[in-house]
Amino acid sequence: LAALEAYFRGKQELEKYTSIALVAAIPYFERSIELDPDFAQAYAGLARTLLHQVWFSSFPVEQQTALAEPLISRAMELNDQLPEAWTELGSLHSQRGEPEAAESAFKRAIELGPNTANAFKAYGSFLQWSDNDPANAVEVLRQATLVDPQDPGAKIMLASALASNFQRDEALAILLDPKLSAEKFTRFDTLANLHQSSFHRYDLAIQALRSALAIDPKGKSELLRRMGECYQALGDHKQAHCWRQRYFSQQNQNDEPKFWEAWEHLLNEDAAAAHAAIATINSESHFYPSTRYLVFRLAEDPATRQTAFEQYEKVIPGLLDSTQSIGNRVNFLIHAEMLWRLGQMEKAQSQAQRVIASLPEQPQARWQLIDQVVAAYALAGETPQALQALRTYVVEDGAIDYRSRRISPWQSMTHEILRTEPEFLELVSIMNERLDEQRANVKRMESNGELAPIPELMEDAL
Repeated sequence: LAALEAYFRGKQELEKYTSIALVAAIPYFERSIELDPDFAQAYAGLARTLLHQVWFSSFPVEQQTALAEPLISRAMELNDQLPEAWTELGSLHSQRGEPEAAESAFKRAIELGPNTANAFKAYGSFLQWSDNDPANAVEVLRQATLVDPQDPGAKIMLASALASNFQRDEALAILLDPKLSAEKFTRFDTLANLHQSSFHRYDLAIQALRSALAIDPKGKSELLRRMGECYQALGDHKQAHCWRQRYFSQQNQNDEPKFWEAWEHLLNEDAAAAHAAIATINSESHFYPSTRYLVFRLAEDPATRQTAFEQYEKVIPGLLDSTQSIGNRVNFLIHAEMLWRLGQMEKAQSQAQRVIASLPEQPQARWQLIDQVVAAYALAGETPQALQALRTYVVEDGAIDYRSRRISPWQSMTHEILRTEPEFLELVSIMNERLDEQRANVKRMESNGELAPIPELMEDAL
């Protein structure tokens, strides 16, 4: 009985999904195992906690999977029919980049536990983030909400998948439902992402991010980076820089913060510092291809630029094979931009046409991806289509920043291509006014106490 009580106490902490609660959950699961060494669910619960620390505490994947693996193996030895053990085995494979093994384990977990919401949640998360299949993720996560209608985590995960599937209105309705826990960290995290990516309301994203950070200030460091992105979008470069610096300071020594640090230096036109950061990124890292683009942009001599371009082509699969479907659209759009900057206009237009052919047809999807849509049409030499897409976006209350040099590569390039078009300049002016209004709203919310206080550990940096 004591082992079972400790297990449920651990599970209760785990399902708060904050870095602090995950730390609190561990001794409960360990105590449960100590009291009953044959309690398979306790091993699976401890493994789940350790794997979740990758996402909610920014712990290294290699470290956490190494800790979780023997626990999962022990749970399997004790009960190979346990859905929780198969669920965590799926999560382990997913985090190690083994999608086929992960999917097989998740399906086995659901087969063994058709009324186990966590199995559906884990599989849905895998489909959304690892398999890039938000449509099927939505269906799986809907099933999770049916299995356990009282599980707020399932509803929040469904909202996230809906947003990824360009169903933003349903996602927002779920997150704003008063029945959903107002103090749930994952609710604010997902709400912030929805406002930022789906509605381009950076002021409301900042408000949600501040609420998430107030609940768990030492948790997901990516929230700090996203805060910087929102301030950047609003043209507040000082705040953007401060939040990014905080993000860099809280990261482990892996390639992600090194890449974003290099990007920060590029934005600030500090070539020496950018090159120094780039030099620390491993050539086997999935960030390495992006560093080739950074070197290309930083290069002052044609030979260095050409070398970086050729390296980029070498490491991105399918760039030069027009018979292949496009994988990551951003990679192809960047390649088209590089061709354009090298003066290879015909090739740039051809690659841009491939990007256009890959764009989703849904109007909401194109609205959310407007910077890519306009850039692809501009690069393809289809100025009327680029302007029409941007006009539709502006009519539907959209606003993105084309005025600053400190913006995404294709927004900067789009401005260079279309800056002589009067309609483009008129639309940019309208969007600038909206972004200024959002920035003013952030200041108003701050003065009115509508933003959660910045945690003390961040005050010095900000």
